[in-house]
Amino acid sequence: MNVASWIITIAGEDRPGILDDVCGVIQRNSGHVDDLRSVDVGGHFAMLVRVRIDSGSEQAMEHQLAELASYSGLRVTVVPAINSDDPRSHIYRLTASGKEHVGALKKLSHLLRVLSVNIDSVETHSEADGSTTMALVLGIPREMPVSKLKEFLAQLLGNSDMTWDLAVM
Repeated sequence: MNVASWIITIAGEDRPGILDDVCGVIQRNSGHVDDLRSVDVGGHFAMLVRVRIDSGSEQAMEHQLAELASYSGLRVTVVPAINSDDPRSHIYRLTASGKEHVGALKKLSHLLRVLSVNIDSVETHSEADGSTTMALVLGIPREMPVSKLKEFLAQLLGNSDMTWDLAVM
């Protein structure tokens, strides 16, 4: 039997048991969780799950997830996964901290867009002292000299009075 990969997106008000409910649906359909990310921000929950499941079982899984959504108030979508393992990229972790946040994040995301650097994940946190920390996992094209990217980052983030580090993962 063929195996297919699917992306499940779940969002809504946070409550205990959401992961248990979702894993129950996946398990009942003999699925396997390849990757799962979840977060609670201000009482709202979001989860992305990459699932491998036997072809033909996805309709039952989608139906059961729709039932979960109808009685839980969660928003659930299921779409086919796109193969995102790009052997043409180097994976790096960029960390930055300082007082500037939204402006620096906007400028940084624009720079990375222009350079065709993919942002695989991003987390930001505000600290009690008013500073912000950012952590990004980046897919840097192999043809891009990392030293050149570091020059751009030094100029951009240095102008924002942020300390930063770029390291291979």
